[in-house]
Amino acid sequence: MQVAAPAAPAAPAIPTASPVALDQPPQRARFTKLDADGQALPATATDWRYVRVDTGAVRFDMLAGNLDDQRKTHSEAAQACAALGEGWRMATLDELEAIRDITRFSPAVDPTFFPDIHPNFYWTSSPDAEDPDDYAWVVHFRSGSVGLHHRDHRAFVRAVRSVPASQ
Repeated sequence: MQVAAPAAPAAPAIPTASPVALDQPPQRARFTKLDADGQALPATATDWRYVRVDTGAVRFDMLAGNLDDQRKTHSEAAQACAALGEGWRMATLDELEAIRDITRFSPAVDPTFFPDIHPNFYWTSSPDAEDPDDYAWVVHFRSGSVGLHHRDHRAFVRAVRSVPASQ
């Protein structure tokens, strides 16, 4: 009598990801214009003080406009943001990436909420992992690209403050 060899176990099924539509823009943060008292305004408002940015994970307010429309070294930018008062600081890389829109060009942001962003480099408070004392991350709002700049270079800056989840 001939005995058949045991069957090899079936290979486990490899899960497949849903297809990604490359022509669809990525999920974007929600923006709300705010007046000087922090009250929400319609998107069509022409005079606002802050923009509330809600990524779903974090919320922060960004000062509407550039601080003084001058490029600064990283140290000067950090000082200018802190001089605005308690809670104000330079935006992180994640925060600036939340407002960039890579479906737009020069500038790579929604002009309804950020009409005065220059198509240029903006500092972040995020240091370079390899050389944190000399380099920090920047976002270039012409194309939406990110990169590193030496802290002595000059770039524009956007001031932000964190918003508690309860607001």
